Amino acid sequence: AVKKFSCSRPTHTDDHRTPPPQATMGDCKIEFFVSLATSSQKVKKDITALERLLDAKGAKYETIDVSTDRAELERMWKQTGDPPKKTLPQLHVNGEYKGTYDDMQALEEVGEFEALIGGANKA
Repeated sequence: AVKKFSCSRPTHTDDHRTPPPQATMGDCKIEFFVSLATSSQKVKKDITALERLLDAKGAKYETIDVSTDRAELERMWKQTGDPPKKTLPQLHVNGEYKGTYDDMQALEEVGEFEALIGGANKA
C-alpha cells in the first residue's frame, strides 16, 4: 500500500542538499528512480508509462539512473525500508518511497495520484 502524506518540506535531510528546482512540484521533491540498462520489457514499459504520467500532470522531477550510480542505488534502497524494495521504476517524494509504476497507476485510477505528487499545475 502507498502511504498518503501532505507534501511539505522536511525539516532536515540526511545530506543537507537543496533539491534542484527542476525536481520540485509545489513543496515536493520528486525523484524518479530508473535503470536505463535493463533488459526487462516490463521495466522499460513501466519507466515510459510513469514518465508520461508525471509529464501529463505537469510534475517536475529528477530522473536518477541507478544502473550507473551505486551510491544512488543504495540511497534508493535505504529509503524503501527494510528489506529494501528493488523493483523499478520507483517514485520517491521528499526522500520517502511512494511506490512503483503499478502503485502510481492504481492511485491515478482512483484520482489520488496528484495529491501524492503535491498537485499538478493547472492550465
